[in-house]
Amino acid sequence: MAHGYSSPLAALDAVVACLGTWPVTGTVVHTGSAGSGLGIDCCPALVRVETASFQPLSEVRTFKQLGKGCKPQALFITVSYRECWVAQDNTKSGKAPAEYTAMGQNVVLGWWTALERMACCSPANQLIELVDVIDHQPDGCVGWDMTLQAQVSFCGCTVV
Repeated sequence: MAHGYSSPLAALDAVVACLGTWPVTGTVVHTGSAGSGLGIDCCPALVRVETASFQPLSEVRTFKQLGKGCKPQALFITVSYRECWVAQDNTKSGKAPAEYTAMGQNVVLGWWTALERMACCSPANQLIELVDVIDHQPDGCVGWDMTLQAQVSFCGCTVV
């Protein structure tokens, strides 16, 4: 594994494994290509782990020294969390300010917990690094997007 993950799917699986049981029971977890989970409703809560982009590591920093014959690549992964954000109850009355505060603080604690799990997960913490976390509020949902950079490599390449 010192050369990076052997495939994008292995990197996605590592992110899901690091997150572990963080999303509450009943949360839908989706993995795939960018945008492949956009149509999934955020009620119940939803975690999407998707590829975002891919580029040679010669254009970005290298995590570890690679062996001979390895071609380092950077895979950018987006971890998106969405949950229902219901502004009104069935009687069309708004929620109390304290309820909004509690809901908003839970979203912040969610990305912090996910970030902590990724930072403390080994060996992924050597092959996956945080790029950024951005709050995101699509219609009827609230959440965040976390961008990670994972090292993947083509190793054992020979001249053909």
